[in-house]
Order: sequence, then C-alpha cells, then structure tokens
Amino acid sequence: MRKEIQYYLDQNSDLKFYMRMHPVWYRRLGRYPGDVSRLKEAADEFYGRTLNKKIERFSQQLDLISMFMEMAKSMGNNEKDNNEITND
Repeated sequence: MRKEIQYYLDQNSDLKFYMRMHPVWYRRLGRYPGDVSRLKEAADEFYGRTLNKKIERFSQQLDLISMFMEMAKSMGNNEKDNNEITND
C-alpha cells in the first residue's frame, strides 16, 4: 500500500478501523489506490453517516417524542378523570 494512503488512514482512525474489520480493502487499495473515495463511502454507510441514515434516525427520534407526548397526554387525562371521581 502506498505511503500517502497509509498516512491518510493514520489521520482518519475510523477508516483505519473499518479497514481492519473489512480486510478486503487492504488488497483493493493496494491494487487500486484511487479507490480511497469508495472506501470512505463504504465506511460512511457502515457508520451511518449517509444522508438516508441521518434522516431515518431523525424520523425515529420524532416518533419517539410523539409517543412520549401521547403518553403524557393520556396520563394527564387519567389524572383529571381520577380527580373528578374523588371530588364527586
């Protein structure tokens, strides 16, 4: 593997870790040094740093917040109903 690629991987520890988990990239970069951008794309997909993954995570967080809001609303209604029953 070329020295500049090794230096680049030393500067980007997440890419280096990804390569250790997927050793096929050692051979691929040794043969085709220009595939560093493809390595970065694959690592971004693996780590969930793509736009689609970010949107998906945001959507899941919104769903969770919505669920908590509904739960709090229903608990508030139950308390109100219990207070009305005890006051009668």
